[in-house]
Amino acid sequence: MNERGRSRMRPISSFLALGDSFTEGLDDWRPDGTPRGWADRVAEQLGAARPGFRYANLAVRGKLLDQIVEDQLPVAERLRRT
Repeated sequence: MNERGRSRMRPISSFLALGDSFTEGLDDWRPDGTPRGWADRVAEQLGAARPGFRYANLAVRGKLLDQIVEDQLPVAERLRRT
């Protein structure tokens, strides 16, 4: 806690994105032709001044919420432990 009684936030050392085409970056292309979505842009900013920053984008276009929970959440949980 700081002097105002608020919890101090730990520095962000990793970022993991789950989702569908919006998160993946459908129709948002890098110059090399690979998708670059909002999650990639956020990760670039978060990791800019953080050596060792870790990022994973598990998003897959066309996935629906139940598929995201079933397919991506278990992978996210495994990555959380590493």
